[in-house]
Amino acid sequence: ANDLLSVWSLVGLEDMRSTEQLLQRTLMACFLLKVLQKGGFFGKWDKNEDDESELGEALTDDELCVASCLLRALCVLQFNVHEMSGLASIDESPKQMTAARAVFYPLGTGIYPTISFMNHSCYPAVTRFFDGTKMVLVTIRPIQAGEMVAENYGPRFTRDSLFERQKKLETRYWFKCSCIACNENWPIYDQMKDVKILLCPKCHVKLPVATPSNPKVTCTKCGTESNCVMLIKEIKQNESVFMMGKRFMAESNPENAIKAFEAFINTAVALVAPPYKELHLAMDSIRMLIPQRGNKPKPLLRMPSTK
Repeated sequence: ANDLLSVWSLVGLEDMRSTEQLLQRTLMACFLLKVLQKGGFFGKWDKNEDDESELGEALTDDELCVASCLLRALCVLQFNVHEMSGLASIDESPKQMTAARAVFYPLGTGIYPTISFMNHSCYPAVTRFFDGTKMVLVTIRPIQAGEMVAENYGPRFTRDSLFERQKKLETRYWFKCSCIACNENWPIYDQMKDVKILLCPKCHVKLPVATPSNPKVTCTKCGTESNCVMLIKEIKQNESVFMMGKRFMAESNPENAIKAFEAFINTAVALVAPPYKELHLAMDSIRMLIPQRGNKPKPLLRMPSTK
């Protein structure tokens, strides 16, 4: 009963649906109800298949309740279903999980009511993996107190343009995204420039732009003076940790790679404002490595050679 109430409380947006959409889902609910009736879900089905009089018979209370739940579920599924997936290798060695050798494969779909309450961001704070049918969420960047914990519904700013993301989200989920990546129109990977916007080490707001003759700048919020030359040096040192993560990843050492990327990210978000290419590459790497903690990778089947 609690599971049913959890699903029932999720968003279905029935009030925004057209008459045609509601009719389609109502007909599907009627069909599913008939399958349950004839399958014996409500007791033995003893009616004559050729007897058309049953068409006008009223539903029992149980049948009406189940039909209502089916219709509600069909509306809820569009906005709340999650794909369950595993990680597969396209290499002979399933341990080798570089970006070019790994791919997610679908296992099915399910409704996870708690996760469904999380909003979307094109710059998500969490990723997920599956331990059997259990969904596990893991943070991929620091989350500040009071900040919304957002997941990702599919479109990410690093690979999809603003127009593509907005179109996908409005078509599938019926909302216009207003996350920071959309509001500031962050570029995809191929369009990111190697220009770093420095943050105040104390309050983490964007610093004024320094000049070659005067590398010291003062934070407009907290008044802290920072030497931008020293900050750039610290950023370069931190990027060596990012490179370490890439080496661990290439050596099929996922847990050490995750630790290195996490260390890099924790420092990077305090020094450089996004978009920052290395930061997002590290987050995407963790997003790919984390599933190895759950459903184990397996080699994909290869077609026999025609040679």
